[in-house]
Amino acid sequence: ILKAGEFTQTKATNELTDPTIFDADKAASWRKGEFYFESTPLENVISELERQFDIDIRYTGKIGREYTGYFTNKDLNEALQLVFHPMKLPYRREGKTVIVE
Repeated sequence: ILKAGEFTQTKATNELTDPTIFDADKAASWRKGEFYFESTPLENVISELERQFDIDIRYTGKIGREYTGYFTNKDLNEALQLVFHPMKLPYRREGKTVIVE
């Protein structure tokens, strides 16, 4: 049961994460084009990148990886670097498609 000021989310295994303190500033940051993630399945982060930049990302790597970090919707190259570089995932752009290896 969640208490006031806490949240949880669904993992890739369809289990809920442990309750965590809710940061209202980060939660509303999407209005400014900023997207924060904490132990979020990489597939969810990729979906948000695709939505924000109207691109297609092809990722055939390990399912179940989690990402903690952020990106903004101001610069695609910077967003890709912020997400994939720390995870040591090489990628390349081919038009509106990003291929992650």
